[in-house]
Formats: sequence, structure tokens, C-alpha cells
Amino acid sequence: MSRRQVKKVRLLKKEWIVTFPFFIVVLALILFRLVYDVKTFFCGSTIVFYRQEYQDYDYLLHLPPQYHDFYGKRPLLVYLHGAGEVGKDVKILDEFAPYHFLKSSREEIDFPFIVVSPLCEKNGWEPKRIVRMINNMIREKRFRYEIDPDRIYLTGFSMGGFGTFQTACEEPDFFAAIMPLAGGGDPGQAGQLMKTPVWAFHGDADHVVDFENSSKIIETLQAKHHPDAKLTTLYGAGHGIQEIVYSKCDVYSWLLKHHTNRDPMRNK
Repeated sequence: MSRRQVKKVRLLKKEWIVTFPFFIVVLALILFRLVYDVKTFFCGSTIVFYRQEYQDYDYLLHLPPQYHDFYGKRPLLVYLHGAGEVGKDVKILDEFAPYHFLKSSREEIDFPFIVVSPLCEKNGWEPKRIVRMINNMIREKRFRYEIDPDRIYLTGFSMGGFGTFQTACEEPDFFAAIMPLAGGGDPGQAGQLMKTPVWAFHGDADHVVDFENSSKIIETLQAKHHPDAKLTTLYGAGHGIQEIVYSKCDVYSWLLKHHTNRDPMRNK
């Protein structure tokens, strides 16, 4: 082998030594993305977002099984937790959000929702922060999650049930439908909900939040001839009714029947 050939071989070796780590990094990123896509396709995935630098709530974002960016715009379901989770690590909400209770369901449930579970740092939900968080999510194009602005739904349990009623009252045209559990609202604000479909749930043996907190506001809405306001009484049930409600397919079918008309492209 000539000196020129030896020099060329040495140069190629140096180039390979320099480029090999870069090649490994690129390959690792490709494999990570592939594993992530496969996991999301079959199981869904949950991602933690710490957003307090924007004065938003920290939140979990859950992608449904078989989620793909090219699928089109997805409905968004926002879940507000109860007082028991206030101030804890946001990751704990993975055990309380609606999709968690689907694991115990015996029904075949179509669950196309992106689910957002914000974490409240102190007692009491702030409606303006909830809506700002959602709007910021929709604008965050770098995450590439296509959210349908006409199919944004709100649900919550206990303190989150109160927060669901209150937020919908303060933002009456924002949500396509709401589903409060074991919560309540001010009957005096019922007029703000006349355009928002409401399906409330409450156990008649609830000793934490009185049943009348839900029944009075629904009765007020029905007296005002609200076109779609109803209360399901869970006879013999106490306060913890999340699994009873969130494991049923009809609640999600009911939500998906409703949409607003904010997206100008919907009717084109």
C-alpha cells in the first residue's frame, strides 16, 4: 500500500471517529420516536407540562390510543380534580383522569379525546386561568397537537365539579358541553348556562357534597326550559363516583354529540 493510500485510510478513520457519535445520536433519536409512536398507537401516552412560568396550571396531557398528527383535529376533554389532589405532584392525576377508569370498563368505548388534567395549587379553580391554559395549548404549534376548538369539553369531580359549573358560567360560549360530578353551582347564575349542554351526576348518599348542590341548579335550568340539562342520580352512591361515571361509554358519546361553531372552517 502506497503512502498516499495509507494517508487516505487514516483520514477516513478520523472522519469515521468524528461522525460515528453523531450517527449514534441520530439513530437513537429515530428509535426513540419510533418507540414513542408505537406506544402511542397501541396504548396512548401521558406527557407532563410544567407551565407556571406562563401563570398557567401545570397539567398532564394524555394522547388517546392510535393518535396520529395526520388524523385531523381531535376533541379536547379537560378534567378538573377534587380537593384531595390540591398541591400534589401533577403526575398523580394520571390515576384520577377519565381515561384511567376506562381500564375497568367492560364496554367497548370509543375514546378519541386528548385529555388535559391541570393541577390546582390551592383550593378553588380559577375559570380565567383554565381558559387561558386551553387557549395557550391550542396556540402551541410546536407541540403539533391538533385540537378542535369546536369540541372542547369540561368535566370535574367534587371541587372540580364546582369548578366545572363556575367556569362554564363565566365562559358560557367556550365549552361544547360540561359534565360535573358530585359538585354544584349557583342557581342564580343558571342563566349563563342556557346555551351549554349540561349532564350532572351525583350520589344521593353523598355526605361530603350535598346532593342538592347539583339538583337545585339543574332544576333551575330545566325550569328555564334549557334544551339539554339533566341530572343522573346515583342511588345509594356516596361521594366517590368517578369510576361509576367515567367507565361508561354513553357519557363520551353524549359529549361528542355537541359542538360549538367557533371554527370558521367547520361549515365550509
